[in-house]
Amino acid sequence: MNPKAPSTQSNPTTQTANIAITAMTYLLSAVFIYTSFTKFSGSAASVQTFDDIGVGQWLRYVTAGLELAGAIGLLIPKLTGLAAACLTALLVGAVLSQVFLVTDGNIATPAVLMVVTGLLAWFRRDRIAVLLPRRVRRGGAHDS
Repeated sequence: MNPKAPSTQSNPTTQTANIAITAMTYLLSAVFIYTSFTKFSGSAASVQTFDDIGVGQWLRYVTAGLELAGAIGLLIPKLTGLAAACLTALLVGAVLSQVFLVTDGNIATPAVLMVVTGLLAWFRRDRIAVLLPRRVRRGGAHDS
């Protein structure tokens, strides 16, 4: 028997990990659908936050749209890793905004979401690699 050949039996640890990651994905998607809704609907807290940032309310709508697109992307298995990576980048901006621009900002929520979406992007990094052109995955422009 070839030791490198995949086992015909499922590994219970892998199954449990996949279930946990899938549950985390659905939960994150629900969170981002909710946060995009609060921004689109103009909740007092989101309006105040974007007033504190000082660039105008247009950024609230852009952020809400990106969150909604990310939430949808999380639900598409092929895009889960990429959506999580993009949401992580968005949350880096949110954390920095809370630290430097927002008065009475709550850094805990975007920081925790940033870590969790970053972990999801890491766990689904294989799905991101599949989306890249072959030469980018191999690290060279001269591969054929």
